[in-house]
Amino acid sequence: MSCAEKFIGKKVEIKETVKNQKFFADRTIDNWTEHNALNRMKTVLQEYKNGIGSLISKHKKQIHPDLLGYLTELKNKSFTDEELKNMIEEMKGNKENISIVDSTISNSNIIVGSGSGSIKIVETKGKRKQVQDQENDSDIVMVKRSKDSFALLKPITPSISCRFNTPGFNEQMKTRLNSIAYIKLDDKDNCENEAITNEYARNMDESYSNKYISDYPIAKSFLNDALNQQIGDLLPWMGQHGFDNTNSEDTQKAILIIRLILTDFYANCLKPSPTNSLNERTPFVEFVVPIFKYYSAVYNDLTFQWCEKGLETNKCIVYYNADGKAKRRLADGIGYLVMDNSENLLFESSGEENDGHTQDVTIKLLECSVRSLKMEMENIKNASFESFKKRRFFTYLYAGDKLTMLSTSVVSREKWGYTLVREAIVPRTWNARGRWLKVMDLIFYTKAMLEEQKEVAAILESEHNGWTQVAQGTTIKCLSKLP
Repeated sequence: MSCAEKFIGKKVEIKETVKNQKFFADRTIDNWTEHNALNRMKTVLQEYKNGIGSLISKHKKQIHPDLLGYLTELKNKSFTDEELKNMIEEMKGNKENISIVDSTISNSNIIVGSGSGSIKIVETKGKRKQVQDQENDSDIVMVKRSKDSFALLKPITPSISCRFNTPGFNEQMKTRLNSIAYIKLDDKDNCENEAITNEYARNMDESYSNKYISDYPIAKSFLNDALNQQIGDLLPWMGQHGFDNTNSEDTQKAILIIRLILTDFYANCLKPSPTNSLNERTPFVEFVVPIFKYYSAVYNDLTFQWCEKGLETNKCIVYYNADGKAKRRLADGIGYLVMDNSENLLFESSGEENDGHTQDVTIKLLECSVRSLKMEMENIKNASFESFKKRRFFTYLYAGDKLTMLSTSVVSREKWGYTLVREAIVPRTWNARGRWLKVMDLIFYTKAMLEEQKEVAAILESEHNGWTQVAQGTTIKCLSKLP
């Protein structure tokens, strides 16, 4: 039985004479069931099993046979719902409480707590301050004086993680989305799908090593040498270097896009800083739009339209009779594939200091990418559903000074996948110029993925049109039929 839509997210007053009054009063009506706690426990358990599976697959040759057997038993161990409920009850009796009062936290996702600790937030005069008993937290040391108290953080704090200007959902949004998508936007997101978890881990490993710009060693060296110049010498230096015609065409294009982006960066460093507050789209237009304009000029495979452009996939609302439930969306930026004018990239900016808006934009990007993939599926119904699982729709969120790339895909008949791909701070000052390495890696990753997705699209077209045989009963059309 599910909660009626009109009660979702709502709280009601509960008389103190009601047994377990605090349980019902503190929760929204749709969270009045132990089912949510049980699902969360199952998600945590699956994440643990995924980690064990990854450990076995990556280190199988180095693991002692006896240890391998032990790990395999851990991975395959199953629990009944009753056993999981008992575990939940045990943790309730051993929880850590964190109180947050009177501090200012903006433009970030802050994850606090270890084990099964609960978080209590008390708002006072619009500000918040974090306080936790010393005996319950190993990461914070409290020093109390007669008229004041001081909280000192240790250098490394495993139970407290801060990620600024990043996509994410609050717990209520996650609970609602769990029925339709496997989500992995952060190391601490519990995702019960091994494929999405592994995709996220691979993305993070590749980003850490700057894999895609490292595929262009000469261009990477050009970037490094350019950024080591004094600002006044940058343009003359770039005018005299990087013009070796013996380099491959790919290397020459990589150097060209770096040259164009750094020239624009040079102008941004010289112009006066604004004296008034910035609106939502001014930084986006000044710092992000030029990067992709130069991408289009160098590689000629994408065109872009910017600022409040209607999406072609708004047609999805009409096709699925969702006029009363869904809204037509406008995008801050759309990238169109030149060869067929299809929407391939989507951009949204959430402004400089609006964490709530960042969450809204995160779910908007998921909604729009789902519509795009769904509309594409409708046009190639004779293609293999397994082949379509390789399809990706990429979106970009610009929050504060950070550009984050996200990927949406089909995982199963019931669920999508939504995962973080890359994130990079786009430099605005000369002192921050070292951050261009991550931005360039994101750009070259985008190029590589667009080329890969063209190949996937060609396979799907071949299957749909009958040039490639698809096993009976495995097409999108067959799986779409009602049982």
